[in-house]
Amino acid sequence: MDNAPDFNARYRQILIDYCRVAELELRERWDLWPFKAADNCVHEVVGGLLARQTTLATHLTGGPRCGGRTSHLSSYARCLTSGSRSDRS
Repeated sequence: MDNAPDFNARYRQILIDYCRVAELELRERWDLWPFKAADNCVHEVVGGLLARQTTLATHLTGGPRCGGRTSHLSSYARCLTSGSRSDRS
């Protein structure tokens, strides 16, 4: 049981590092993507999808004890899945 606090601290640091890397990768991908004014709608859609996926991944990783950021996650996830094809008649 002596290793539990050490393990928890290391595990939490891994999660924090993952979230930081995910957000950095989003910024890198966005900065490397060539912008064309004619494709503005495409940039908005793809950028929104990338940001949404990054947000979802980092919030799921953080869990409910990671700064209280996931209080709205269940409704957020419900919105993401409510438009799936299996729900439509």
